[in-house]
Amino acid sequence: MYEERSYRGIIGSDLKRMTVIDEESDLDIQYSGELEGTEKELSDLRNVLKSHILKEPEFLISLTPIGAKDDEEPMVSHMKRAAEKAGVGPMAAVAGAVAEYLANMHPDCEDLIIENGGDLYVRSSRDIRVLIYAGNSVLSNRIALEVRSCDTPLGICTSSGTVGHSLSFGKADAVVIVAKDTLLADAAATATANRISAEEDIQGALDFASGIDGVLGAVAVIGPKIGFWGNIKVVPVRP
Repeated sequence: MYEERSYRGIIGSDLKRMTVIDEESDLDIQYSGELEGTEKELSDLRNVLKSHILKEPEFLISLTPIGAKDDEEPMVSHMKRAAEKAGVGPMAAVAGAVAEYLANMHPDCEDLIIENGGDLYVRSSRDIRVLIYAGNSVLSNRIALEVRSCDTPLGICTSSGTVGHSLSFGKADAVVIVAKDTLLADAAATATANRISAEEDIQGALDFASGIDGVLGAVAVIGPKIGFWGNIKVVPVRP
């Protein structure tokens, strides 16, 4: 089922922009210079996943980590390792995997921002702000992360129990995780959001995120409450 990405309409940028869709993967790509071949590259990445799922069906449905094997495709093993760090199933890292592995095919693209269902791979030559969409929370689109160009590439991934169709066992309006590894950011966002069912769960969830090796920062929003941790800068945004 297609779900309109309404939050994309409020992102401001002078970069070139394209949308690439292949079945469930719906990518919004902002870039400088020239960017070609993304449709086939996305299809190829999805075929890697489909082929592996045929060999290991558990990869698709497991909610707990699955051990990596030596003879697997690098992206598959990477998803498994990232998910193991966060304590979730490997498909919790799929959006981040597609974004990062597609980006890695274009190392000469100076500015490249790939958004895949709320999960971002960011490579930027300038400082930027990443707006945080948190559904019906009063804080939605009112706060942003300031990202320094020197800190990129980065993965900035969001999980929610109230927005979108992705599986979550929590009720957070948004949990945002920042990491150098986009796959880890994606898996850790899912795992952290799973731990938030009420406002009082924010601190415990942030403590959990801070204990994941490789996570640089975290933001958690539920209703009117927000908490954040790590080497990140959260700033208000005027309506």
